[in-house]
This record gives sequence, C-alpha cells and structure tokens, in this order.
Amino acid sequence: MSKKIVINTCFGGFGLSPKALIYLIEMNSSLIVKSERDIDGFFSSGVFKRSLKDCGNGYVSDSFSSIVLKDDAYYSIESVDAFRDHPDLIKVVEELKEEADGSCAKLKIVEIPDDVDWEIDEYDGSEEIHEVHKSWR
Repeated sequence: MSKKIVINTCFGGFGLSPKALIYLIEMNSSLIVKSERDIDGFFSSGVFKRSLKDCGNGYVSDSFSSIVLKDDAYYSIESVDAFRDHPDLIKVVEELKEEADGSCAKLKIVEIPDDVDWEIDEYDGSEEIHEVHKSWR
C-alpha cells in the first residue's frame, strides 16, 4: 500500500485556490476553519475589502491570503502543513488538478510507502518528501 501526500513543486509556496477552498467548504471538511468574528478588524479593513472578488456560489475570496467570505462568515484552511495527507486535500487536488493551485503554487500528489516516516523539505516554497532521519547541529 502507499500513502498520498500533496506538495508544492515550484518556488513561491504551498497554497490553494479560492475554488479549492470553496470545494473544501462545500465538503464540510475538517480542514476548514470558520470564524464569524472579525478578529482585530482585519476583514473589515479597506485593504482586505479591496482585494475581494466574486468566486461564484455566493462566495467572495482573497486569493492571496486563502480566506473565503460567505454569508458574513470567514473561512480559511487549518494549518495545512500538518494535513498534507488528509483525504479531503487529496480529493480536491485529484479532482481539480491545476485549478487547485494557489496563486504561487503548483501542487502535486506524491505517493510513498505507507510505512515511511516522512517530512516535507522546502526551499523557497519548492517542496520534496524526505524520509525522516536523525540529524544534529
């Protein structure tokens, strides 16, 4: 058996498109965090509001910070670095393909053996899967 893991294969950094976030919201994925509070006035600030655009289905999104607004609630993805092998994330990337890529991302699913203890190694946003091993400094 093998395990699937999502990585970013280009410089820039891991990120999901507004379409991918909307898909996860509609799936009621445990990866999505919903907030009805405008923490520190960030979402009502002029900077955030100027960056909003219509993404269809009643959603409005800021594609750079991966925040989606719907019906006065704000949605974002839970710390995705900890969930790169989450079945919902795998499904979204498999089904949407390049449409799941964030503004500075090119996502890829890598398969590794189930029994491997793995970690993501990153350089300027470009990522690889490495088997965990000991290291000292």
